[in-house]
Amino acid sequence: MISLYATLLLTGQSWQYELLARGLPAAPTGAQVGLYTTLTWVGQGLIAAIGVAWLLVLVARARRERRGTPPARAYRVATSRHPALPL
Repeated sequence: MISLYATLLLTGQSWQYELLARGLPAAPTGAQVGLYTTLTWVGQGLIAAIGVAWLLVLVARARRERRGTPPARAYRVATSRHPALPL
């Protein structure tokens, strides 16, 4: 949807705006079809690059945390609501 609006904003003709204002679909020109396709692929590539960068940041954080020293103290934490039954 962003590609569609960006294409119309960059290359829209006055007759296309008039048709859209009336609620009618406007046929795209050949240049608009090419620009729309390019913007769509670039947008998808940008989203994919952001996802890969985010994944790399998460992997780096996990490796850094694993290399850290273990905690100095360990506390026992109850894992159920019922206390242990005496034997």
